[in-house]
Amino acid sequence: MRKWIALLLAALLVMSLAACSPSTPAENQNTATEPAADAPATDSAAPESTEPEVDFEAGTVENNTYTSSLLGITATLDENWYFLNREEIDQIYGITSEAMDDEEIAKKLEDGSTYADMYATDQSTGATVNVNIQNVGLTALLVSEEAILEAAEGEVISALESMGLTDVKYELGTMQFAGKEHACVYITGQINGTTLYETQVCLKNGNYVGSITASTVGGDGTGEILGAFEAK
Repeated sequence: MRKWIALLLAALLVMSLAACSPSTPAENQNTATEPAADAPATDSAAPESTEPEVDFEAGTVENNTYTSSLLGITATLDENWYFLNREEIDQIYGITSEAMDDEEIAKKLEDGSTYADMYATDQSTGATVNVNIQNVGLTALLVSEEAILEAAEGEVISALESMGLTDVKYELGTMQFAGKEHACVYITGQINGTTLYETQVCLKNGNYVGSITASTVGGDGTGEILGAFEAK
């Protein structure tokens, strides 16, 4: 179970972290990316969920305010921030834009794909924040946020090192996010002679896991960025 969790969720975490990393765009990624080919199927003996099924709903951006009903969060960023549109987000991940409605996205996510729900950048500092979502099935109900982040540590570090980051540090913790305490991971690394700071928060809702990642360079301003998120 632990190995499967790592394979399934590392793709979600790496997608968020790679998108934030300066000069290291994610390669061969999709807005709804394909699952790892060697990821095994879920255990057929796993207990059935007693929680009500959660319907997928893509987030929205209006007047520099991002809202995700699925994750129950909202964030308003100041005029220095620019929210990328769907085509621009797809370009970040190196794919051709494909318009899909919520039902089509949900179907992709059932196959283990990852959806880039939001991406914004501070045009004055280069800081970024993004939200990625994955449907991990019963895994989301059976394991904690902390276990999700812990299981993905090795995969995330290896992926970031392959993108050119050195001296990568991965520190698990918790933080107040959108009014509640959630598991998070603090990551630092060196790239192009500067220090990259990234903080990622993990949220769960039904079968869905969301990762919210803030990134800054030269100094750690990730806490301030994530502090803009409130409960919806």
